[in-house]
Amino acid sequence: TLFPYTTLFRSNSNNLDNNGNKLNDLFKETNNDKEYSIYRVYTVLEGETLEYILDKYQVSRDDIAPYNDLDNFKTGMKLIIPSIDE
Repeated sequence: TLFPYTTLFRSNSNNLDNNGNKLNDLFKETNNDKEYSIYRVYTVLEGETLEYILDKYQVSRDDIAPYNDLDNFKTGMKLIIPSIDE
């Protein structure tokens, strides 16, 4: 189930970000135990904590840290959340 303010996309060699960079270059997996094929872009809503979002998507801080600047977590920021399944 997708939540409001969430965008779902699959990484492939044709996906480009807004700067023309290939997304699969951006989303190279750093943990060899997991192979992510789906990435959600979630906009943090007012009052939400990182722990709430981690629990909501059943991921760990270590799972999302390579894709996000967690030291500057704030309302309105977009988090990239990797997922193995839809």
